[in-house]
Amino acid sequence: MEKQNLPNATTSLVLGILSLVTCICYGIIGLPLGIIALVLGNKAIKEYNLNPENYNSVGNATAGKITRNYRYHLKRNFFIGNCMVLLPNRFSNFRRSSLIRTKNK
Repeated sequence: MEKQNLPNATTSLVLGILSLVTCICYGIIGLPLGIIALVLGNKAIKEYNLNPENYNSVGNATAGKITRNYRYHLKRNFFIGNCMVLLPNRFSNFRRSSLIRTKNK
């Protein structure tokens, strides 16, 4: 029997790449794409593990999961970096305004 391509493996890879690109451009769109890529990648890998002799390889499914995970960590680090930059400025403005009020009294 001829080996087949793994179903949903290429779809997982494409959605993982799209989630990475949309994460960089606009974060909201990348979240559902990444979740779908992870689900399809896991399903494809489980199917491959049940019958490895029937399929070519599991490479695309694994790559789809990896790009989705990379997108997750990139977005998390971007969010933490923004918090580290923006929040101290907000609190310093709050402290300055409270100091000015106490000096005026």
